[in-house]
Amino acid sequence: MVTVGQIQGGYQANTIASDVEFRGTLRNFSGPNRLLAKAWLAKTIQQTAKGLGGTAEVAYIEEIPSVVNDKVLVKNLRGVLEGDLGASNIKIMKPLPYADDFSFMAQKVSSFYFQIGVKNSGRGAVAQTHSELFDIDERALTIGARLLAKLAKATLNIFT
Repeated sequence: MVTVGQIQGGYQANTIASDVEFRGTLRNFSGPNRLLAKAWLAKTIQQTAKGLGGTAEVAYIEEIPSVVNDKVLVKNLRGVLEGDLGASNIKIMKPLPYADDFSFMAQKVSSFYFQIGVKNSGRGAVAQTHSELFDIDERALTIGARLLAKLAKATLNIFT
């Protein structure tokens, strides 16, 4: 998944900019595929620039690994969430190409990444994360704190 989050270039609406800078993210699920995606993206950008009579430079600043949950923790901790919220309120999501610094911890220790619902259409809190319109229903914070406490206790029981 490629996201362009920032574009800068030019100073006038009726003048072709001599330099334009794009910044964004490249997200996927595995290291080998990431290498292929990076090569494809760089080639596409450079060929597009060449076709328009320009040149392009592609630089990757930092790589954040994919977030991958520990299967043992998922199996054992799902019941904690279901016991607190009810099984009908638990949704196992298909893999998403998240890029989060949590992934660095997950590479070192068994980890369990989960989300709580924070949207509330009645309050107008419906924008996606990383949107300038993002807002939450703050009542979710209480639920999140309670779940974290229960999950911590259950995790201690798994590993001790």
